[in-house]
Amino acid sequence: MYLTSGTLVPYLIDRSILSAAELLDDDITILEAGRRNRNFKVARRDGSGIFVKQVPLMAAETTQSVKREAALYALVENNDAADSLKSLMPKLRHYDKHRHLLAVELIPNSRSLTFYQMQVAGVAGAMEDIAAQLGRLLSCFHKQLPDILAEPSRQGTFPAQPPWILNFSRYGETMMPNMSGGAKAVLAALRQQPGLKEQLSLLQSEWSRTCLIHGDMKWENLLISQDQNAAAKLQLIDWELADLGDAAWDVACVLASFMQPVIVGRFDMQGRPIGPATADEVSRAQACCRTFWQTYMKELALTVEQQAQAKHRCVRFAAARLVLTAYEIAQSTAEISPSALLAIQTASSIFNDPGNAAETLFGLERTGA
Repeated sequence: MYLTSGTLVPYLIDRSILSAAELLDDDITILEAGRRNRNFKVARRDGSGIFVKQVPLMAAETTQSVKREAALYALVENNDAADSLKSLMPKLRHYDKHRHLLAVELIPNSRSLTFYQMQVAGVAGAMEDIAAQLGRLLSCFHKQLPDILAEPSRQGTFPAQPPWILNFSRYGETMMPNMSGGAKAVLAALRQQPGLKEQLSLLQSEWSRTCLIHGDMKWENLLISQDQNAAAKLQLIDWELADLGDAAWDVACVLASFMQPVIVGRFDMQGRPIGPATADEVSRAQACCRTFWQTYMKELALTVEQQAQAKHRCVRFAAARLVLTAYEIAQSTAEISPSALLAIQTASSIFNDPGNAAETLFGLERTGA
């Protein structure tokens, strides 16, 4: 049985997640926050509260994703070896495997990085500070030894699978039998780009399973709040695709996210196009990529040779992430848009010359970091 806004509070009180006193004091507000799942925010006046996620469909992939997220939170909470990860993610309060329901603590007074980036667009250095935090954040969980995921992986909780987009150009019709016209056009465009299908297959063959990855690094999954010194603090939510996997994918997703407005154009909060990026915006996006990359490399203490190898892989995975961006843009449209085509063309260009793309598109230095 699905919980509604009317049945949610009694459910949480029965499980001691909320108190009856809070309800009597009129201290809580319930907001529906649905995206793919049936989500609720149960917020207190001080900004704290509970975020409740409940999958609306009993499809295997949706119920498994919530199970995977809950399993990761529980592992981090109960494993001393994962102490460094606790501050990076919400705290698990409850998991109901029968209702496929997950409850975590709200991050008080937070906003998504998407919204924050728009707010600080005119503030010099604001996003570079976030880029440095991202470098430290990713390095923290990428340095996490895979041991804590080993047993859950054997049990099937963490499937250790590469991103589905690496297979899309070969098996798109089987994977997505009910694609929109726009998505079908993306698939056709992928197959028309010389060598693109082969490059994606090559990435799949290179996929390693060496560390904890988030699997879905994008601005909507990064929340900004203020620490005790009123400085911006970054935390990562929606660990539904967490896995034992390849760190290059998470890094690539961050690089692609910084450059996405440059590549496909800018959009407002309602998704309406607001034109191409300016030269200054391109320069600032590249500065963010550079700061993120340098911080991440420094935290991992890689040699110059290792950095060069990592850069080559991450840039190519960023091309794959742009293919996924093209699909995301087109998945609900009848026809392919110019933005989706630009993403595919840019991905093809990156694959053709990763070294040049690292320098001229992402702004990464030719040698060293």
